[in-house]
Formats: sequence, structure tokens, C-alpha cells
Amino acid sequence: MATRALNTFTSLLGSGGQRPAQLAWTDLLHGMSRAGFTVRRCRGTRRRFCPPNNITHGALTLREPPSGFLDRRAQAKLKRKFHAVGLDYRFFANRI
Repeated sequence: MATRALNTFTSLLGSGGQRPAQLAWTDLLHGMSRAGFTVRRCRGTRRRFCPPNNITHGALTLREPPSGFLDRRAQAKLKRKFHAVGLDYRFFANRI
């Protein structure tokens, strides 16, 4: 199961290769929970990813896409959000 989570962050945040055309929302949820984040439902389709207690990074709030998949545009936006709070591939690779 760790392979699934690691592949998600490799395709999303890895420096090599091109991002896939679509990334499943369920894969993102799985990867974030494997990295120690708690996923809480907010209003409607929003999900709040709260980091573990020993991490100083802020929480992220994301909207679940209606199709259940993140397209390239949504993946680029998510990557910018990760970098804005200081989360990169090495962070997730060390936690999984």
C-alpha cells in the first residue's frame, strides 16, 4: 500500500517525467492519510488535510473534483499549494 501512496506523490511532485493526465482523488486521500495527515470534511465537497502534531506546516483545504479525478490544471494548483506551505516530495517520501 505504501507503493500506491508513493506513486501518487512521485507523479504529482516528482521532478522527472510528466504528470499523468488525471490523478484519482482517492489516491490523493490515501497518500495524505499514509503521510500522517488527518482528513476532515468541511462544507460540501471541501476536505481539510491537517498535518500530524509534530509538523509545523499549515493545514490545506482542497475541493473534491466532481469527476473524482484531478486534471493537469488541478494538479499544478495542488503542487503550488504544497510548495507554499513547504511540503515537497522528500517530505512525503520520508513519511510513507
